[in-house]
Amino acid sequence: MNEGTFKTLEFAKILEQLADQASSELGKERCLSLKPYTSLPEIEEAQTHTADALARLLKNSSVSFYAGESVYASLKRLDKGSTISAAELLQIARL
Repeated sequence: MNEGTFKTLEFAKILEQLADQASSELGKERCLSLKPYTSLPEIEEAQTHTADALARLLKNSSVSFYAGESVYASLKRLDKGSTISAAELLQIARL
């Protein structure tokens, strides 16, 4: 898609509305960086994931998407081989 199409569809406004619903800063960032899929296999895979998520929501109405505290920084330190505190580990476990 070209920039003219994005502007016509007000794609940036849609992403901002989606980001407003995110419960974490990382989630907001991911929402704002979304781009439409351009290949049929990608689209079909995403539709399958969406159908699966909807089925879970309908089956278990108590699902929560609240992210709580961000664990991104802790995970990044772990990825680099560093250590984290017990409190950080508990935050990850709660997630």
